Amino acid sequence: MFDRLAQLVGQVPGLLALRYGSNARYEALDQGFSEGFIAVFEDAEALARYRGHPEHIAAGEALVSLADGGLKGLLVFDLETQ
Repeated sequence: MFDRLAQLVGQVPGLLALRYGSNARYEALDQGFSEGFIAVFEDAEALARYRGHPEHIAAGEALVSLADGGLKGLLVFDLETQ
């Protein structure tokens, strides 16, 4: 699934990178999440384009279908960095 998401880099304008992996569990604060990914966007407009891009929508539906509990099994956090 993560390979599929990573393939969106280059397909979705402004999606600069996607990094993913298993939770290393250095701290016991993961609330049961075992894997995750970080998508890096050029700007807020690129994120908006990503949200509506057909390839993202299809990959997102596949991700939800694999998550324990469907959509409730996912955590999305939009972080604006400095």
